Amino acid sequence: MGWWALLCSHFELIYTISMSVNSEIRELINRLNQELKELEQKTTEGIDLLRVPLSQFSENTILVQFFAYLSNVLFFVNNYRERIKSTLELLSVNQLTQEERQETGERLSAMLGVILETKIRVENIVNRLRD
Repeated sequence: MGWWALLCSHFELIYTISMSVNSEIRELINRLNQELKELEQKTTEGIDLLRVPLSQFSENTILVQFFAYLSNVLFFVNNYRERIKSTLELLSVNQLTQEERQETGERLSAMLGVILETKIRVENIVNRLRD
């Protein structure tokens, strides 16, 4: 194999790895957006369920805490959407190194973990409010 063929195969390998990482990151971003959408819907449902009891029992500290937490979750959802948007903008720059792509994937994975934990907490609150 000549040096030109070797060089071309090396660049093909780098391109393949790059596309793989980018596609994995894009899949992760799609999952994040879906989880955020579901979290926002569930949180909005919880706030709606709280409105009547909170208006009747405005001194109830548990209801107030639930309302404050759910309101913060809506802020959290919007914050994470902005972070994802920034990440997409970063990915549009084609000069990211493999290490930077790896770090991006790790940050997004950590975000997914936080989103899933928050989603579980919100579902627990909504279930308590339904009962």
